[in-house]
Amino acid sequence: HLQKGMLGGLPQPMPMAMTESPRKKKMVKKQLKTERHSSSLNINGPQRSPYTVSPLPPSRSTYDAQVAGNRGHVSVKDEKALMEEEQPADPGCRIVNETKIQGGQFSTDDMNNALPKAGSFDTGNVGRTKCMVRQFDASTKKLPGFLRKSGQKLGRRLCQQLKLPTETEEEISLGKPSVAPTVSKDLFVVGTDNPDSKLNFLICVSSTNIMKETNGDAIVSTVRLSEHIRDTHWINSNLVLCATGKDVEIIQVEKEGKSLKSRGKRTLHHDLIREIAPHPLKRLEVASGGYDKKLCVHNLQKGTRLHEQATSDTIGSVKWHPYQSDVLGCTLDYGGLQQYDTRLGLSKPVFKMNTGKPELYTHSCIDEYGMLLGYGDGIIQYIDQRYPRKILLRVEDPYVGGIGDIIYNDQSKSFVVSGLNDFSVWKMDESQGKAFIWSHIETSTNAMRNEYSYATSAAYLNANTVIMCDRRGYASIFQQGFS
Repeated sequence: HLQKGMLGGLPQPMPMAMTESPRKKKMVKKQLKTERHSSSLNINGPQRSPYTVSPLPPSRSTYDAQVAGNRGHVSVKDEKALMEEEQPADPGCRIVNETKIQGGQFSTDDMNNALPKAGSFDTGNVGRTKCMVRQFDASTKKLPGFLRKSGQKLGRRLCQQLKLPTETEEEISLGKPSVAPTVSKDLFVVGTDNPDSKLNFLICVSSTNIMKETNGDAIVSTVRLSEHIRDTHWINSNLVLCATGKDVEIIQVEKEGKSLKSRGKRTLHHDLIREIAPHPLKRLEVASGGYDKKLCVHNLQKGTRLHEQATSDTIGSVKWHPYQSDVLGCTLDYGGLQQYDTRLGLSKPVFKMNTGKPELYTHSCIDEYGMLLGYGDGIIQYIDQRYPRKILLRVEDPYVGGIGDIIYNDQSKSFVVSGLNDFSVWKMDESQGKAFIWSHIETSTNAMRNEYSYATSAAYLNANTVIMCDRRGYASIFQQGFS
């Protein structure tokens, strides 16, 4: 702690006065020697500085034994006991790869002047902040369930509109839906994601028509693309991005969704893209990752690559942090989680964690520090970035056998899990610090968990409604009825 620059420019105290007695000089020397080898930085006397580095956490063998084989109700010690067991590195300081991060600003000793002094990662009140999730409850005995379900088989409607052969209906598999960024949010788009089919379409859908009792045609417009669509995102009310193969294709939306036109594409990777993420503020700056193991940020308007970083494994999910627009996170299939501050480039992550479990395919931030991790075997894990070496909670989703995505909605304090064979909605009770299962597709059974013929993708239409698209060509809307 006494290395150059670690004192933050503060004046160092004089070790002793020339007029002090030899006995007092000896005592001062002993005190300085003790402080030099201490784990805390003491500048103005014996009181303990808040900037301390916590030791490695205790063995997780007890925790692993607790959760091994458990399914449904899994919890850890209460927050007070947890705080006593392992203090975070500091309310405003973490040590990640030899880099000191103060005040949550992702700043290093030689970069403080380049970064803002305040931001949404400021952790000054962290001592009064409760962990948002302290318990998962996956019990299905008293499942609230959704209030109403409406759906259409878009594959059949598409074949009827375009006068395609009836047998081609089985080729129409729907991927991730993306909701239009408008006040009404009536429209959403979804792409066909069957890699073995030549029928590749982006479909604009009216959620209102799906929910109508008359069951009118929900397809508003379509555009045919050259490859299957891995991911879709609206970047404003007139533009949609589609990840197709190695490229991102730009689609213009006209006449309130009644016309879709391709405006060209940009090749971003050397292999298939798994996920794209438009910047929350600079919407034409898009992060992406996939099978070429590279995390990239491009400016689509200028056609330039802003950042690129090679990783050690295939990238599963790419997401910007909802509370810090410059922080970009990604998951790696071996179980790694990394976050980068794009103001510092992508050469070194500001947060890095090996979760110790493979098939980590998605992550979702639920507050400044809490994060949900989804795995290919249906396991959900919860971490707090203030405890970078510890899995705080673990639960097996009772319905989703392989998790492909987790999306959190802050307004309703809920999250939706989608993937193989089903989707599930979880509701959070902040007063109890508990997340409990709320609803799922009623027709699914646990027997389907290991079948790979059916998969779902979900998104929030609004805080109370979930859209679900599946591999059989159905688009369904579930109104949850959160109280």
